[in-house]
Amino acid sequence: MVKYHIITFGCTLNKSESLRMKYLLSNSGYTWADNPEEADIIIINTCTVKGLAENKVYRTIRKLKNKKIVLAGCLVQHQPEKFKDYPLIGIYNIDKVVEVVDKALHGENLKLLGVRNINKLKIPSLDESPIKIIPIQEGCLWRCSYCATKLARSLMQSFPPRYVYQEIMDAVRKKLPIIYLTGTDLAVYGFDIGIKLPDLLRGISNLDGTFFVRVGMANPGILNMFFDDLLEAYKDPRIFKFFHIPVQTGSNKVLQDMKRNYTVEQFLELVEKI
Repeated sequence: MVKYHIITFGCTLNKSESLRMKYLLSNSGYTWADNPEEADIIIINTCTVKGLAENKVYRTIRKLKNKKIVLAGCLVQHQPEKFKDYPLIGIYNIDKVVEVVDKALHGENLKLLGVRNINKLKIPSLDESPIKIIPIQEGCLWRCSYCATKLARSLMQSFPPRYVYQEIMDAVRKKLPIIYLTGTDLAVYGFDIGIKLPDLLRGISNLDGTFFVRVGMANPGILNMFFDDLLEAYKDPRIFKFFHIPVQTGSNKVLQDMKRNYTVEQFLELVEKI
């Protein structure tokens, strides 16, 4: 029986994708190994948001050089040329992890890096109590001058509300009381399907069950467009009064150079309303 292990770097969105790959592998006859040393093959889900995260990936690869390794995630999607000797799973191909692992075990370095519009909520996840991580979107509408994540997650897509609701009801059935809504930038949720984040939250508020929702990172500027409506949606006692709004810098000149498309004053407006 072939044992596998997944090492995840980076954000909650990456963690969610690892849990979905874990489901696919375990459902295809592979056995989870708690310790990477016990695994026959290891998937490393990489991150490219900062140099520190990338360096951790490189150190881990060197440490596990005697193991069969498959690389996945943002760093692989962004800079595949750095990993020519490894099987690669791009972030838009996590549904094909079993195929890549199968071939890797037979010595073939399959590289699946194409950009595909897939609904990742159609892939079940092996959740870790007490939290259910639900990606509601990926990609963004920004063109920041410094950001590598944009180069990796180049396709902005929102997952339809009914799939989000199904995930939450699945969490209720599994008695997972904490829901993390995650994505690249939740402020742009629904822009491609004709709704906005507060609409999704109101739909969640209509669901029955015991659960509590934490809303993930959302960028200022876009958030200012509907923040009053969002605060109304936050009145549901099952939505944590939690905001992850990146400030980046207190200088409008630097924000402009970074192509952040909002001002210090817009950020302060959000803080004052909170």
